[in-house]
Amino acid sequence: MTQSTVEFSKATTVDISKEAPIRVLHVDDEPCFLKTAKQCLEVQGHFRIDTASSVDEAMEKMKKEKYDAVISDYQMPGKDGLQFLKKLRAKGDSIPFVMFTGRGREEVAIEALNLGADGYFNKVGNPETVYCELAHGIRQSVERKRAEVRAWQEEERLRAIFASSPDAIIVSDLSEKIVDCNEAALKLTGLSSKKEIVGKNCLELTAEKDRDRTLKNLERAFQQGTTASAEYTLLKEDGEEYPAEVSASSFCDSLNNPVGFAIVIRDITERKQMEKRLIESEERYRSIVENIHDGLAIIEDGKTVYANNRMCEILGYPKSELEKFSGFDFAAPEERERLQRIQADIERTGIRPEELEFWIIRKDGTKRCIQNKYSTIRKDDWSTRIVATTDITERKKAEMHIARAS
Repeated sequence: MTQSTVEFSKATTVDISKEAPIRVLHVDDEPCFLKTAKQCLEVQGHFRIDTASSVDEAMEKMKKEKYDAVISDYQMPGKDGLQFLKKLRAKGDSIPFVMFTGRGREEVAIEALNLGADGYFNKVGNPETVYCELAHGIRQSVERKRAEVRAWQEEERLRAIFASSPDAIIVSDLSEKIVDCNEAALKLTGLSSKKEIVGKNCLELTAEKDRDRTLKNLERAFQQGTTASAEYTLLKEDGEEYPAEVSASSFCDSLNNPVGFAIVIRDITERKQMEKRLIESEERYRSIVENIHDGLAIIEDGKTVYANNRMCEILGYPKSELEKFSGFDFAAPEERERLQRIQADIERTGIRPEELEFWIIRKDGTKRCIQNKYSTIRKDDWSTRIVATTDITERKKAEMHIARAS
């Protein structure tokens, strides 16, 4: 059917120039109609129209080019529009397909829609109205398809994350019944297939002592949408207990109604064992440090942040009071001028002595001589120092006695 060129008013032109162009393949056996339809649709919106005069030509073009939608006449020589649609759907091609014909009947429209057509439009009518409706139908079909593709890609992405996550993931319904899990969950629980875990209540995976807390946190996830990670004692299939970090989130259906929980489980057995070894190691070394013959202290920015028992005995102050002092605050009055000169040299040269001897006054007023040896936790960083202190009073007295005797 030959059509004349149609000019559309500005009021009916749809500006979607910011969107990606919609590439359309229009199939019709009437060249004049293809030309007119191309002009009308490209005026209507951001379309790029390619044409074919037969189904065979269209199939060849679709092998070489990618299109967002197909418009097809129904009655054409050789293969008709329905045969074209059947062929596409049979090969798994779900491209949006719009039937656009002036010779169709109601049963043709029904069959086209049943075969998977995305729309059926009649050529007959006011051209401006016809092409506005057609353009709108194409846009709707393409956007619907793009949304489906985006949803599918998102689902595939989430499916990949679900499958490959090193953490166990369990999905349950609102009654805590397990409906799905990933491979990591099977490995963690000691099960060999999903059949063994699907249908169980997720509370069965929790040690008895933690079940009430688990249930309360699931209720919190239902109310708030998610819960922070918390530590639980869980059970393997053979009854073995193990520590785990567990977090839960509720998820909703298309109407935004909560329908279940996604529960993420991380086995922290190794971490707990490491923490235990670290605590044991700290306790062992703390015991050694607290009971060695020399005093030990850690100085940060000039203040004592740690002192062992022997340091407190040497200086004569309890640990709670040592935090108020820096290293030279205990110096006897006759030592202070010398120590001030040493401090000035340190500030001028940046060179700190590795060892110092000086007399101190203890809290009870008694006088003792100490030897300090200094080291740093990090090389070239004197803001944090370790001080090892030895009481050398008796040695000093002996040296002074020998000096006087000679």
